[in-house]
Amino acid sequence: SDVCSSDLIDLAFTSAVLVAAVTLVSDGPFPFDIDWMLTPEPFLSSIVWFGATNWLLLMLQEVFFRTSFGKLLFGLRVNGSAIERFLRAFFFVPSAAFVGLGLLWGLFNRQRRCWHDVAANSSVIEVTSL
Repeated sequence: SDVCSSDLIDLAFTSAVLVAAVTLVSDGPFPFDIDWMLTPEPFLSSIVWFGATNWLLLMLQEVFFRTSFGKLLFGLRVNGSAIERFLRAFFFVPSAAFVGLGLLWGLFNRQRRCWHDVAANSSVIEVTSL
């Protein structure tokens, strides 16, 4: 579906932004050692930082602009108030955490709403012009 495709594009886009930011930091006044980053503790911290920062970038896009880069490409918009859009982003974490079951739910739900959409009383709608 378009929502799944837009989410994949969002993940690729925000990941590219984060990788570019880390690359800039590594070449700047704060050099970081990749071997150190691959030891267990920093590696886990890096994954948590990456996930949290990725979530933050997407949440800010959806709350303030009602869409994200990927949704914009497909002519999609998040419907609901700013608080509902924030709650949608907040509940995305548990929706994805249960082996993605909350995301897969949208494929079988008649209204195509995932758990985080149901919890926040929001939906993703198709619009002709943003």
